[in-house]
Amino acid sequence: MAQRNRLIAALADAVVVVEAGARSGALNTAHHAAQLGRPVLAVPGPLTSPSSVGCHRLVSSGRATLLTAPADAVRAVSGPDADGGPLRIRSAQDDPELLRVLDALSRRAGLSVDEVARRSGLGTAATEDALALAELEGRAERHRTGWRLVP
Repeated sequence: MAQRNRLIAALADAVVVVEAGARSGALNTAHHAAQLGRPVLAVPGPLTSPSSVGCHRLVSSGRATLLTAPADAVRAVSGPDADGGPLRIRSAQDDPELLRVLDALSRRAGLSVDEVARRSGLGTAATEDALALAELEGRAERHRTGWRLVP
């Protein structure tokens, strides 16, 4: 288990802890990431939740930065000079799955994740990942009828 946490920390550009009890693998991963000089961010939950204790301790001790929006994680990786404009994590040239998802989307009609997956030939998980990246880049959006390209 400890080896897995070290591997995750080593492979990550940043570590985001969403839930962590007082003793958890997520805290171990955060510790290893900090030792490697990786940014550590935390999303603290309710004060009364046992699964939030670790996140609150990371933030209050200064071992993690408070994450309030996806842009916080991008800035942690790309540096404080990242502007507030469209976020660029990966481009379609670098990510063939992202390109396939963008090609499957429409500017007019919103499509469900399942429909985008079918059109792109990807699995649901890969489609959701690519849609999240496209949304962060400002190239796709969730519309009331589903996912579509940003007009």
